[in-house]
Amino acid sequence: MSVVTLVITLATTAFAFAQDEALIYAPPGDESANYQSEIVLEKLDGPASLAVREGPVGVGPHELFISESGAGRVFRVSTAQPKKASDTITGLPVGPLGLTLLTRTKLAVCRGENVVGVYALPIGGSAITADKTDHTVGPLAAKTLAKIGKNRFLGLAKTDDSLFIVASGGEQTGWILKTRIEANRLAFLQPFIQTHKTTQAGAPTCITTTPKDRPSFLVVGQMGSKKIINDSSITFFVPSTGTLALSLGTGLHDISGLAYSPAGNLYALDISLQDEQAGGVYRLDDARIEGKQACRAVKIASVVRPTALAFTPDGILYVTAQGPAENAKQGVLVKITGKF
Repeated sequence: MSVVTLVITLATTAFAFAQDEALIYAPPGDESANYQSEIVLEKLDGPASLAVREGPVGVGPHELFISESGAGRVFRVSTAQPKKASDTITGLPVGPLGLTLLTRTKLAVCRGENVVGVYALPIGGSAITADKTDHTVGPLAAKTLAKIGKNRFLGLAKTDDSLFIVASGGEQTGWILKTRIEANRLAFLQPFIQTHKTTQAGAPTCITTTPKDRPSFLVVGQMGSKKIINDSSITFFVPSTGTLALSLGTGLHDISGLAYSPAGNLYALDISLQDEQAGGVYRLDDARIEGKQACRAVKIASVVRPTALAFTPDGILYVTAQGPAENAKQGVLVKITGKF
């Protein structure tokens, strides 16, 4: 039973969860023998985020948009030719460069601190420069910055009417920001959820949304301390109000990515900063400990310092990873197949 099944049950109950239960988790599992991993791109310069654009008729080939934080660019590859990359946006500020598709033809990109740029995607494999935005949202007003602190924009997640931004400034500070989507444009950017104050867990690092056929929640990954193992958690919030619904420990070292498979199961990345060889891709399953709701992380692949993950509609998982910390431009794109 996946964590998403747990959320379906939660939707019929009161939105409450005891803070001291947040880091309870079941012992991890390992099913990596049932999955196949293949490196399809190498020598990437700090790959940071990944977005999938479905093929015109939904059956592929699909397009992957990948940001390279060290190169200040977004490039694309086709799932039919994943080893052939072409630039999409160049000249971006070096930084996290979180991505999500606002529409089929518009890509939202985190452009450093306090700004999200939206780009009309060029056709025919051509590229545009970073200044050629369709529109931007941010920066936050000085008064608001004084309230929430200076945070880096790490990741993005979209619902039908809003875009949510992970803004993190350290181990114990961070916010989820929100901007409305009006006529395929981003509107006013504002603070929405102060995650540490709400959950007493660590700073937010990644975000996703539950599948459309399930109760609607934002799912936020919180890394915890970089010096403490096994303290990462996931928290479910109501996207319309920011109300805390559920917080669970995962047993992961340093959570860095979240995504749902087409079948509705939740997967997470562990970048594992203290022991990078322990990093990998995990399925998060529902569990019970002494009758209490909990989470069990099941490993499906070992990946060194994974940063982002996304599924294509046909159930193939793609993961970006930075590779060994001591080596520059050792990033990779990994293709993982199996039953998700």
